[in-house]
Amino acid sequence: MDVLERDASEVPILIRSVKNSFAPINQIPPEVLSLIPDHWDYDGTDQDLITLTHVCRTWRTIFTSRPSLWSYLECRDVDKTRVYIERSKVSPLEVYIEDSPDDPYIKYAVLLMTQLINRLKCLTISAEGVSHLFDHFACRAPLLKTLAITFSDLPPPALSNTFLDGDFSSLDELRLDGIITHLAWKSLSNLTTFELSRIPASSVSVTQLLNLFGSAPLLRVITLEDSLPASSDAPPARILSLTYLKELKIDAHQPHLILLNNLSIPTGASLVLEFDFDGNASLLLDYASSWGNSSFTSRERVSCLSRAC
Repeated sequence: MDVLERDASEVPILIRSVKNSFAPINQIPPEVLSLIPDHWDYDGTDQDLITLTHVCRTWRTIFTSRPSLWSYLECRDVDKTRVYIERSKVSPLEVYIEDSPDDPYIKYAVLLMTQLINRLKCLTISAEGVSHLFDHFACRAPLLKTLAITFSDLPPPALSNTFLDGDFSSLDELRLDGIITHLAWKSLSNLTTFELSRIPASSVSVTQLLNLFGSAPLLRVITLEDSLPASSDAPPARILSLTYLKELKIDAHQPHLILLNNLSIPTGASLVLEFDFDGNASLLLDYASSWGNSSFTSRERVSCLSRAC
């Protein structure tokens, strides 16, 4: 009797499934229908994707069978993250971890990602109190294109030279905020964008920056925000050419030529300098004149100097 009741309960489901299969939209080939998510405006959530899987059994099968749709991991829910990892198969992963040390799941998320290092395409971490977990990231990430780390810990934690085995040769973008590093990685041959923010002046040197720029010959965009050394340890004769540079932006508390004296900026590149000042316009004008034909504008607390070099 139980078997008959079960079979009888499945009949309406089967009828609805057959009826849905004749709907005009379901006449579209599955491989075309599965491309719907590629053409919507992404709002930063996956609610639209979840909604698609609840339309009908056919749609659920189609969309859950496309691994690349499930490769975006926010790592805020254990069960959800596990489902996404399973559905993503072997697709490269975009991982975003953003939380506080009061949430126990962030530690689980970081440890989970260490088991998927070979699949990481994008890794963004914005957190505090978990820097010690980075010791588990000792293996190379061969597919990693974007790495962004933001810490609000005080004092700033240090990133080991062995992080990701020290090999960032696959990276296109590297953004470090509030984390100390010696910038001593093996290779940055594909790097095009580099950002360094909120690093104590005593924790970075001109030589380290020049060495990094020299190991990344394809650099196009460089941003240094509150991360400029207080003095230079590089010989004046060392001039590094940034052949492909399109924009160099430096945000510092005091205007000075540290680092710039050791760089050769190509014609057409944009140089943007932002710094605090005490209202002494002559100091700012003298600084602008040292760069020749430059445009100069000032605001209440910040002055910007831009020029096509």
